[in-house]
This record gives sequence, C-alpha cells and structure tokens, in this order.
Amino acid sequence: MSPRSILCSSVCLLLAQPLLAAQDAASQPDAFIEKLIQDSQKHRRQRALTPEDSLFQAEIECAELAGDVSEYSHGLRLVMKGYAERGLWDEAEYLTTRMVGSGVPLGLAELALLSAQKHRPEQAMDLVAKTRIQLGLARARKKDIALRDCAIACLLAGKKDEAAALRAEMSSEEAWIVAAAFLDADAAGPLPEFDAAKELVLKAAIPAHAAAKYLLSAAGAQLRAGHREAGRAFIAEAMQMADHPKFHEAMERLLEAATLAQLHGLTEDRDRALKLFKDYAASLPAGADWKPAAHVHLAATLLSFGQRAEAEAELKLAEEAAPKVLVVTAAEGMIEIAQLWDKLGQPDKAADWLKKAAVVGMANTHQRARGAAGVRICLYFAAQKLPVPETIRQQLRQAKERS
Repeated sequence: MSPRSILCSSVCLLLAQPLLAAQDAASQPDAFIEKLIQDSQKHRRQRALTPEDSLFQAEIECAELAGDVSEYSHGLRLVMKGYAERGLWDEAEYLTTRMVGSGVPLGLAELALLSAQKHRPEQAMDLVAKTRIQLGLARARKKDIALRDCAIACLLAGKKDEAAALRAEMSSEEAWIVAAAFLDADAAGPLPEFDAAKELVLKAAIPAHAAAKYLLSAAGAQLRAGHREAGRAFIAEAMQMADHPKFHEAMERLLEAATLAQLHGLTEDRDRALKLFKDYAASLPAGADWKPAAHVHLAATLLSFGQRAEAEAELKLAEEAAPKVLVVTAAEGMIEIAQLWDKLGQPDKAADWLKKAAVVGMANTHQRARGAAGVRICLYFAAQKLPVPETIRQQLRQAKERS
C-alpha cells in the first residue's frame, strides 16, 4: 500500500471515531442519556451548601435587594463573610462575581482582609491583585475603602512595602486608618510623640472618627511599650476627638477607648469613656435610628468587661427604644437585641425578639427593607449553624408572595 493510501485510511478512521462512539452510545440508551446529562452539567457550579442551610437561605434573600445595586452587593458581602467564617473560601469568592459595580472591588478587598485576618497570606495577596484589576468599577470613597482594606490585608500578610504603596494612593481619611493599622501592628517605626501627633491630626482636618482611631492606635503602641502616661494622654485626646454626638461613627470610638483602657488596667479612663457613651445613648431622641444600636453596643461592651447586670440594664433600654424606630430600620435593631440576649444565655428572650424582627421586617411595604431584614434574620441562624425555623421561613415566603 502506498504512503498516500495509508494516510487516507488513517484520516478516515480518525473522522469516523466520533460517529462510531455515538452509534455505540445510541445502542445503549441509558448510558447515552447519562452522558448527555453529565456534559450539560459541566459548566454548572456545584454549591457547597443545600438550599435548606440558613447561610444559603440568606444568599437567596439577597435577591430581594436586587432593585438597589449598592444594598444588593452589601447583602452579598454579609453572606460572603458567613462563608468565610465557615472556611468555605471558594463560595465566598464566588459571591464577589455576583456583585455589581463598586460592589465587586469592595467585596474582593474585604475578602482579602478576611483572608489575612485568618492567617491565609497567599490567598490574601491573590485577592489584593484581583481587587486592583476591578478598581475601575469604584469611585471616590468606595475606591478608597477598597484600597484601605487591601493595604491592611498586605500589612497583616507581612507585605509592609505593598501596604505603604497602597496607602499613598488613597484619600487622607482612609490613609489615616491605614496609619493606625501600622501602629496596631507595631510596624510604624518610632513611636509617635504626643504633641507632634496631635498637631499632625489637627492639621490633617480629617473626620473625627478617623482622628480618634489613629490616636487610640498610638495609645495602644505606647502602652504596649510600657509608656503608661503617654498612652493615657493619647486616650484622653482620642476621647475628646470622638465626643461628637452628631456623629455616631465617632462616638463608637469611645467604646474602643474603654476597651483599650480595660485591657491595660486603666479603670479611670475606662469608666470615663463608658460614661460619655452612656450619656450619648441616653440623649438620643426616641425614634432615632441609632438609639437601640447605641444601647446594644454599650451593653455588649459592658458584658465583655464582666459587668452583666449593667449590660442587662442597657439591653432593656434598647428593648424600649426598638419599637419606636422607623419600620425601615427597626428589624435590624431587634436582631441585635436578640443576638445579645443569646450571649447573655437567655435563648427564649432571643427567640422572642427574632419573631418580632421577622414580623416587623416582613410587614414593611418596601421590598428593599424586607430583603435587608430577611438577609439578617437568616444570618442570625447561620452564625449559630441552625436552620431557619419553618415559621419564619413561611413569613419570608408570604412576604415575597405579597410583593
């Protein structure tokens, strides 16, 4: 046989193989159908959890937020954190692909930070690189927040130079938060002198919450170095910076000051910070969005100090305030109350407030408010690795049917 004939025969056999395989498969219908099904599933993502899992249920509830791009991505980031807490990192990263607009870099950056905090440096740096690719989707403050989270992730991953380079790209406000992270990690070089640091912060003209955060980090660095009085001076200045009742984010720094003082045995400074925050919580008018949260956060701080009776007293004030808040935000406050009753070892009271949160949240005529409540209710049970009770699932379904 000539070489040309051999070549032609080989080509014919090659071309005939798929036809012969199909014919063979067709002669075995069950196997053929099974193969078609397997081929069709190749590009379908196999999820780690079943729809009955409360964490997956929270993800489903995010669909109710789809009308608001920002809130939708925020809801998915909350669920993403739940996956990360369970160690389901692939699922967590998958959720970033479903986020929209600025939500994509924000989600990737937050996941990078979570990875670094969980001592997964290589994963954190990979996510930092992915965030940089998507940064064009974010603008202004949201871009700075993504850069901030990436910078702190780099710092925790041991990449100090990369963190410093990212810090140089962001606005003054977020750059100061990163500067505080450098102090927290004892990676800032010489300890800041009080007068120089105070003058620097005042000249920067940054928001009170960022200034107070930096000063508290400077206080922590001084205290860890054994400089007690220098640390106290920074704490006092931070409390003065934070004491702005019109700015809740700044006021929350008072609880951080109390926690830092408690850690280093500074009882007088701790009590002063707690009193300032307690007076602030009491001064908020009935119906103010932040009032229940302020009492709950103070209660949680007191509980962490072992002051159980004081914590319960603050929690009862939160219970009084919660029903007076606008319905749009009431459910979220009720869920926080439930979480703290659970920490206090009173599951019946926690369950009662969960039921109230479900009723109030699902009664809202605004789909976004219902969705936000549904996501947070499901996440409450996900954190405890419990299924969402059927009664609450039914309320969620009925709310969707009404819409």
